[in-house]
Amino acid sequence: ELQEAAISSLANLAAASENVEVLMEKGAVKQVADAMNKHSGTAVIQIKGCGVISNLVSHDSSDSSLKQKIMDIVGVAVVFCMARHPNDARLQEKALKAIRNLCANCDENKEAVANIGGIDAVICAMQSLKHELEVQEEGAWAISNLAQSKDNREAIGLSGGIEVVIRAMWVHTECIEVQERCAQALFTLTEDLHNANVALELDSVSVVLDTMQRFTEVSIIQEMGCAILCNLAAITNEAKMQIVDEGALDAIALAMVLHADNVDLQTRACVGLVNLAIEDNLKPMLAANIIELVGTAADSFPKQCDEHAEKLVRIFEDAGYIN
Repeated sequence: ELQEAAISSLANLAAASENVEVLMEKGAVKQVADAMNKHSGTAVIQIKGCGVISNLVSHDSSDSSLKQKIMDIVGVAVVFCMARHPNDARLQEKALKAIRNLCANCDENKEAVANIGGIDAVICAMQSLKHELEVQEEGAWAISNLAQSKDNREAIGLSGGIEVVIRAMWVHTECIEVQERCAQALFTLTEDLHNANVALELDSVSVVLDTMQRFTEVSIIQEMGCAILCNLAAITNEAKMQIVDEGALDAIALAMVLHADNVDLQTRACVGLVNLAIEDNLKPMLAANIIELVGTAADSFPKQCDEHAEKLVRIFEDAGYIN
């Protein structure tokens, strides 16, 4: 009880950015790590300990060197507690949050987490607790941060990370937070060609389009949906045809109309549409008014979209569809 109360107090103190330097100087992280290691079977100690770590590295002022110091002291304890308490949803949520905060904007910690089994721990949590909203949200967020490393991106794909992300999207269709984090994770993962192929085989086009249709007004979901489709469209001509056959043009077009002021969305949509522009897809693209939409994007954001618009027009001209 004394340990629990003490760690709870540390978590509260760590929530304020002005306390971080003093807590580090006083060895608070080492004390938390010692408590977690000594009481590894006590879930509440692990939950509170992960809360301290998550809070310490959650501030805008948390630089990479601070995160590395904390990771070196307590990283193993965080990952170990996930293996020790695999069915405790609250603990898994807190540990996942600690991992994603430790890895945010810190390449060294992305590597460190992978080296101590953190990728498998994240994926196992999402597999075991698939109906827990918070676990799925934090798990997808952690995967998104970890996958910013090329090596991690490949490892996550080989370890079943794509499957758990896509499953979370199907299981929690009405949860905007899960959908947003999963979409961001899936986008980052599918920047790897092997992962993009795996995602395509796992019916990712359908789940992405379903999400875009459910949350038409949510800009980040629309942007990430366009970005994922762009990644998938870069695989093969068969993939490009499948994406169009499943109705992606309507989803992309609607996103471009509803979010005309979002430069990132417009840019990703334009790139994706160029990727989709093969002979078999040109007629449906004309029918969906794609040329006009891309032209509008180029008028609004010439620096980002003009080159893609010109390329798309040339494709249609070369095919004889426009003069």
